[in-house]
Amino acid sequence: MCNSKGNVIKLKGLGRFGVRASCFLLFVFLMNSCQQEQHRDDSVSEKSNESESQEIKSSNKLTILFAGDLLLDRGVRKQVERKGFDHLFSGVDSLIQQHSYFIVNLETPLTEIKSPLNKKYIFRSDPEHAKGLKSHGVTHAILSNNHSMDQSKDGLEDTKNHLTRAGIQSIGYGENVRSFCSPTLIQNEKDTVALFGSVQIPVENWFQVDDQPGICQMQGEELENYIQNYHQLHPNYLIIVNLHWGLEYLSAPNFTQIQHAKNLIDAGAELIVGHHPHVIQSTQEYNGKMIYYSIGNFIFDSTHPNSKKAFLISVEIDETGKLISKPIKIQIENCRPELVHPN
Repeated sequence: MCNSKGNVIKLKGLGRFGVRASCFLLFVFLMNSCQQEQHRDDSVSEKSNESESQEIKSSNKLTILFAGDLLLDRGVRKQVERKGFDHLFSGVDSLIQQHSYFIVNLETPLTEIKSPLNKKYIFRSDPEHAKGLKSHGVTHAILSNNHSMDQSKDGLEDTKNHLTRAGIQSIGYGENVRSFCSPTLIQNEKDTVALFGSVQIPVENWFQVDDQPGICQMQGEELENYIQNYHQLHPNYLIIVNLHWGLEYLSAPNFTQIQHAKNLIDAGAELIVGHHPHVIQSTQEYNGKMIYYSIGNFIFDSTHPNSKKAFLISVEIDETGKLISKPIKIQIENCRPELVHPN
């Protein structure tokens, strides 16, 4: 036998030749074992690298599709009863499937709770529609608007819970005042997008309580400072601000909106997407960043002739990390959107 230093150890019953032969055989055995172990380690390393490579290759470029106001009550409810939920999306499904994320402004509570606020227009929709939205590619729903709380705080919270269970994230919603305006993040291996949402118009008879669920109602300089501070903390994040604002059925924003949008760009926003007027408003490029003051409806029962024309906004993050957006025209007939120029 041999000790750990390779010295010969005399054993009873063995001659010098036998001892040396035994040492040689043991040395060969140990070397072979080490080579097998090294081979196993190399195999694990190769599999690990192969897995990481496949994961990177399978990741898609980050693309986002934004839609305007989506209602599932009143006239839309009747259309669903007549032709089914899937019919609403059949004219745009092909475009939705080309994007990583699909974001809508949900203008109705999804709840069975009946606790309406005292206001002129009050909506409430089947909570099962959350699953339907998810099945048609909706990944995020903006709740910072003037209808998400139509069935009061309980209806708002129930809506958020139904969306979450369906796999849809909420934007512009928080459990308390510290999170009302916190962004929702989406990302891939290279890029991170921070999605903000805020309602900029008065909400009838809605009284927000700091320690209860609510929506983001931050406006003006307060929102501008909030975005600026966030941008300073996360300079590499791409910030998109969704604003529910403006006057219904007007084709242009007012001066206050224009200045506010520019200030948000100066504060660090890469893109502004607006809704609420139910019609398309002007588009502006400012310091290389796009402002869509109102993209109009998506699924809605508005009867105003101009409300039947709308935009979807397609966003792509290119190889350099730059955000590129383009409007895509849709036509809405009987509450159903359809691409004007399908691919």
